[in-house]
Amino acid sequence: MPTGCPQPEEVVSPCNTTLRQQKVTKVTYRAEDCSCKRTEHTSFLPCGCPAAAKIISSAPRCDPERSERIIETHRPEWRDNLRACVEVKQTLRIPVVCSPHVSYQLGKCINGTQLLKTRILTADVNSCRCLGSVKIRRISCACPPRRLIIGRCAPGASTALAVIFIRNWDERLGRCIVVDRYQKRLFCTCPVAREEASCKAGAVEIKKVSYELYADQYGCRRKEEVYRVRPQCRAQTREQRGECNHETCKQTSAVYARTYDPKTCQCVWALQGRRECSCCGCPKRSIKFQCFNNTVIYATVDYFIPKQSECNLECQRMRNVFKKHAACKGKKVLEKPTWSECDTSTCTQQLSGVVPVLEKCQCKYVKKVFAQRKCCCPSVKQEIEICRDGKRIREIRTLVLDNFECKQKVAYIPKDQGLIITQTTISPIWFRLTMKPQAAPFTNGCSCVACVASGPRFNFYCGFYDFHQNDGGNSELSRLNRVTSRMKRCCCAAPPQEPPRCLEDEHVLVYKTVKMDFLHGQCVPKTREEFVPVVCPPKDSFDNDQSSTQVGACDPNTCHRKVVEVNWHLSACKCVPNRQERLEPCCCMHIPKRVKQICHKDGSMTKVIRYSKLVGDKCLPEILTEQQPRSACPSVRIQPIGPCNQHTGRQPIEINRYELDHCHCRIVSTQRKDRIC
Repeated sequence: MPTGCPQPEEVVSPCNTTLRQQKVTKVTYRAEDCSCKRTEHTSFLPCGCPAAAKIISSAPRCDPERSERIIETHRPEWRDNLRACVEVKQTLRIPVVCSPHVSYQLGKCINGTQLLKTRILTADVNSCRCLGSVKIRRISCACPPRRLIIGRCAPGASTALAVIFIRNWDERLGRCIVVDRYQKRLFCTCPVAREEASCKAGAVEIKKVSYELYADQYGCRRKEEVYRVRPQCRAQTREQRGECNHETCKQTSAVYARTYDPKTCQCVWALQGRRECSCCGCPKRSIKFQCFNNTVIYATVDYFIPKQSECNLECQRMRNVFKKHAACKGKKVLEKPTWSECDTSTCTQQLSGVVPVLEKCQCKYVKKVFAQRKCCCPSVKQEIEICRDGKRIREIRTLVLDNFECKQKVAYIPKDQGLIITQTTISPIWFRLTMKPQAAPFTNGCSCVACVASGPRFNFYCGFYDFHQNDGGNSELSRLNRVTSRMKRCCCAAPPQEPPRCLEDEHVLVYKTVKMDFLHGQCVPKTREEFVPVVCPPKDSFDNDQSSTQVGACDPNTCHRKVVEVNWHLSACKCVPNRQERLEPCCCMHIPKRVKQICHKDGSMTKVIRYSKLVGDKCLPEILTEQQPRSACPSVRIQPIGPCNQHTGRQPIEINRYELDHCHCRIVSTQRKDRIC
């Protein structure tokens, strides 16, 4: 079977303008062993225009209709398809622009006047040239008044004071001197621009009133702009479907369209028509409730309706979401609050009842404790011994219930007096031949343990008497020992301390201290009363005290933060805290920044930025002025608008010419042509 090989082809490379050669590659194919064998043959052909070829430009001519100078150029250009150097004609159009349009020249100041030469350049459409005209006039060159502003515009101030100095030229001194002065009020800011919209004759009339400073801040010029706009309503329709009638399996739908109402100048929904569609066979409506933050109930209603097209039975799911605040208003208390039985473990009673409360956005009845009170007292008994009037008395302290409070009750019980400790003391016995008993003096003694405040409060002393009596018939004396003892106080018990009492009218706490002194074997009480006034801490008493004033984080959405202040007030002898919450501004981001650009004749621009600054707790207006130099506006800008063609060596470009118009560069002419790439 013969093999079909591709046709021969020739690949021509771009012309090398330096060597003036062009590479040509011929590719051929021949059948060999049931396949196509590729063969390449390379050769170089002369190309390009000779270096002696020159570009010839014609004299510029004028196009009076377009006010442009036209220059035609003839230059040689190599064409691959012709394999020759051909002459290409190109037309260049240059618009006539006279800059600067107006120039001034001032002469010397002589006797308060000087010459002003004004040169004005205008374009002559017939000759495409800039023709100048000179006007000479004499102007005053007297010394201008000098202004001194006293007190720059402070934040929030609307005016400032300026002192104007009138000056005249002094020939002797060769300078301007002050001859008079006066004061004048300057305007710092002008009223904020405002817009008012109203509906008149079926159109929206917008009145914009703005103010700007003029005459070196000596006044505010009012500028009023009125323009009328007729809104265009977007083509939009909607369909409102009613409930399905399961008896007839029909559903009525109302079709509304967005139309313009000339009475209110607003786009409203207007009824366009009604229609009935089949509705049976769709799922039933379902309702789902969700609780948010235990305060809001969201009800999601899902229902199914036929699709809008052709009223078929294909169901379309629709959803509506409703919101309702959860509350237990109108719910009554089921049980009247009653006191419970006395709890002997804690000795308390609770006043409780069943009340409605919100739980997961639902009202539920729960038991609530309103108050507590004491119903019994702990069975604590404290017994101590005291000495009163030389007698030992047992003091018993117990707790008793009085008006639902446990108060201390003290009872005193007499105790047996004296304590005899029998001890034997050995002393030498003196025998006397007498019949009378002999008594030894009370000299020997013995004592109990040491007297401390928490231990025994008495020392016991013991002694003996030696009695000698006749034994009868043998006239001998026999010894009879009798031991006696007595008790002597050595220290005093610490008296119980009373809690401080309150003088409510004076807001004073009275601390009563009782101290027992041991004097001449007796306990003598000494009472001391100390009056301490109750003083509550002042507001913000310490800089780092977080309990007096608490400042929350700043909310960037509302520009407010929460501040909690704690103030203390006296109630009887106690300091009761009073919390007050308030919102205070913390930023001025909610007030939009306004930027206005003022264009001057010399092409420079003044940018006036009006913003708000937080001073204390108020947002005060601030004005920032920025001077921007004249924008650099290129006269001509060339940019490619397509890729480079490798075969022709040409590329399409766009030539844009610019002029400075109202401080912005604007395109005045556009030209498209080709260039060598």
